[in-house]
Amino acid sequence: MVQDKITTNDDLPHTAFPKKALLEPVVKADGKGGFIKQAWYCRSYIGGGGFGKCYHWILYDTDTNKVVKSVVSKNMDLSASDWNDRRTWSSPYTPGGVLSEVYIHQRLSQTGNTSILPYLGYKLDKKKYQAKIYTSYSNRGELFGLMKHYNRMSHRAGTPCPIPEPYIWHVANSLLNSMNCMYSGATNKNIAGPGEWVEVVHLDFKAHNLLLFDPDPKDRIASKYHWPSVKVIDFGLARELRDDFANPRDYKGPGTTDFRAPEQRGRDNATNSLPFSCATDVWGLGTNY
Repeated sequence: MVQDKITTNDDLPHTAFPKKALLEPVVKADGKGGFIKQAWYCRSYIGGGGFGKCYHWILYDTDTNKVVKSVVSKNMDLSASDWNDRRTWSSPYTPGGVLSEVYIHQRLSQTGNTSILPYLGYKLDKKKYQAKIYTSYSNRGELFGLMKHYNRMSHRAGTPCPIPEPYIWHVANSLLNSMNCMYSGATNKNIAGPGEWVEVVHLDFKAHNLLLFDPDPKDRIASKYHWPSVKVIDFGLARELRDDFANPRDYKGPGTTDFRAPEQRGRDNATNSLPFSCATDVWGLGTNY
């Protein structure tokens, strides 16, 4: 079941930064006759764009100052046209129901696929047309940041300093794993049976939407060489290929210009009349290499 409201401080933060950076402490019984006092604190503004703004929140123990939980809040202001666009909402189309982004992200997260950023919850304000989506926090930044780091190293050294090729293939394998999940509902080992999954296309595969995390301890090679794991984020443009949409007409437009497949572009010709499919994301993946 998709969770459509977050109502308590001890679950997730639900206020805007910088209006109120520190929420009131939450006092809970520790089960040993004592109490635990915790508080949410907005640690930093991460960045923003057309989708909204992202903030880093931490839940810490006010007695020990130890961080208990670290999350990202994606705050969105929906326009009237977005609110009334049936593509904004999951099926069946109901303005003010469950956001399509939330439904898709939670569905993918529930597969257990380790290449998908874990979804935590969301809150919808139907009066203000505002939404907040909560996800796991990345302590290593975007893949794009790593690429820039190696580019700077090359300039300083005066000689090419490329990202190690084995890690490039490691990233490619993770991305293909995530695409397989969107296509068939695959976890890391299992694939949903025929008719049990509605295909998802991300429509914005790029290095900015790939977060790096600590190496997966279950991946022996990645742990040995300290390769950061990669997870796909930002399902704001993602779409389910549902029968009640005209493919490709109802899916055209969204996406970052340099990473869009031909069928995502608005012009009507033989190439752009191709239906959207997992091949659309394969194109986006290829542009990153």
